Amino acid sequence: MDQPNPASVSAARARAIVSSGLAVTAVLFAIALSSTESLTAPAALLVTGAGVALGASWFLPARGDPCPPAATGAQMALWAGLAAAFCGWEVAALRLGDNYEFPTFSKLADPVLAHPGPRAVAALAWVAWGWRLSLIAREATEAENRARA
Repeated sequence: MDQPNPASVSAARARAIVSSGLAVTAVLFAIALSSTESLTAPAALLVTGAGVALGASWFLPARGDPCPPAATGAQMALWAGLAAAFCGWEVAALRLGDNYEFPTFSKLADPVLAHPGPRAVAALAWVAWGWRLSLIAREATEAENRARA
């Protein structure tokens, strides 16, 4: 029976510890953010700290996972269309008065996000999505750099 390589076992253990720590940190961030009032200094500091942490993650060593496949033209068109629709809705709602007859997305989300539980879930999803996007971007950049070298 083959014995596992000690270096790969310790690397896997280190990845598991880091992943667990990141998950716990993300949950604590979500709980802390859900307990603050919107548009206050504590909320702004928490969001800024999360942004700085995600930005700093760019400089961490890569995990070695394969880079995801490039987006197809249809996928890019879909996302561009969704972004244009979102921006169009927001601009139109703001120009028409930002009231309950013409609400912005934040006004539509207020009844749900006014409660700490859903706000914690939304904050956790926001951080997880941002983390994944930063990893995808970094891995794609590193793959391009390797291809050029």
